[in-house]
Amino acid sequence: MNQGIKSILLAILMVMLACSFPVSAHEESPAAIVAEIGEHAEELSAVAGNIHDETEMIADDESLDEALRAKGEEVHLSSHDIDHCAQELLRSVETLNGLVADPEANMDAIEAEIADMKEHIEECEGIMESKGDIVHALGSEVPETHAEYADNTHDYYHEAEAVLRGIDSHVGELEESLGIGTASAASAAPVSGNVAAALDEVEENANELLDYAGKIHDETEYIADDEALSEDIRAVGEEIHLSSHDIEHCAKEVLEHVENIRGLAGDVEANKAAIDEEIGEMNEHLEECAGIIESKHDNLHELTGMVPETHAEYADNTHDYYHETEYIVADIKENVGELQEAIENPTSAAEAKAAPETETDEDAAEEESGNSAPGFGLVLAVAGMLCTVFFARRK
Repeated sequence: MNQGIKSILLAILMVMLACSFPVSAHEESPAAIVAEIGEHAEELSAVAGNIHDETEMIADDESLDEALRAKGEEVHLSSHDIDHCAQELLRSVETLNGLVADPEANMDAIEAEIADMKEHIEECEGIMESKGDIVHALGSEVPETHAEYADNTHDYYHEAEAVLRGIDSHVGELEESLGIGTASAASAAPVSGNVAAALDEVEENANELLDYAGKIHDETEYIADDEALSEDIRAVGEEIHLSSHDIEHCAKEVLEHVENIRGLAGDVEANKAAIDEEIGEMNEHLEECAGIIESKHDNLHELTGMVPETHAEYADNTHDYYHETEYIVADIKENVGELQEAIENPTSAAEAKAAPETETDEDAAEEESGNSAPGFGLVLAVAGMLCTVFFARRK
């Protein structure tokens, strides 16, 4: 066999070996994830410091009304609690840095540290949620001289919430990378069939509702925070702006109930009472959300008629987004009804097998992401290359 053919065959062999292993998406090491948690915890501490400084300008100003100063002081004090949670998370990060170097030997200690982090995250979420109404009240109650401090406090508070969600997400990634909870998840009965389908629909629409709440928040901010506009226009904008937080809260509550039901629906018969309770609470949040949206109809139309041409786009977008949330809430209600029916008559495990087209979609998505193993097409391609070499050699 001449040297040229040997080179071609060697190249083909290398291609086959390279393709015989699926190319997996980049997965961060536990140490890298811990480092990211540390970065976010530092960021949370910094935002807490910003909240501290901004509210101090309200709480310590003796020229302001006592009731207003008291609200500023309450939010001011919460900044210390947020920073305390951030410092506890940083302490856990420091401990984990040494433990994840040998996860197998230190798994018990790692799990205990992660449990501590989850407790502090939950504590911090509770603190921020409990002060949400006061933070929003400050924005509408402070005089113009202190509006900037109240607005900054509002923005920093929501930034802290976003940072905390990022930390929570990274903690979940850390558990996944270490295989924590994998055994219990594998032993639990999977949610499937019509129950799984209904949950997926509710979750998808709740995420869509969350997205539109954010859009309403951003559009109305351009009106509520623009000092060039009249106080009347800004006040209407602020009222709708604040309602976006209520819609966001409802969406998050629905998503939490979906997650809880997923944990229960592996055994519908045993957990039916708990599932029914979750569905009942979900319906209450949806009714609350529908009421919030309906109560702002007049404000929406008033706003579009009040704003100058420079702000017409923001008002029109807000109007359209608000009506979208109305449709989405109606869809979620319908899907929750379907979920209730599925709980009453769940499909069997045999009926829950994925349909062929679903498998095809998954395969296509996997191939697009670069995670697929070589298929029959690759075998044919390699065979063709070998045939070409064979005939070239015979010539």
